[in-house]
Amino acid sequence: MKRHLKEVMRRSVIVAPHRPSLIPASKATLSLAVPLILVASAGRLDWAMYAAFGAFCAV
Repeated sequence: MKRHLKEVMRRSVIVAPHRPSLIPASKATLSLAVPLILVASAGRLDWAMYAAFGAFCAV
């Protein structure tokens, strides 16, 4: 029983994502962060929704 529980926990709990899934996630994060940073630096936070929508469509 103890061995079975250990095996279930080992297979069901993942501490960090594997390397291949980290690359697309970081690309999506950067593609969203850059337009939002530009909109915030321009002082036009009312355009943030449109920038975020455009960034998600670009992904």
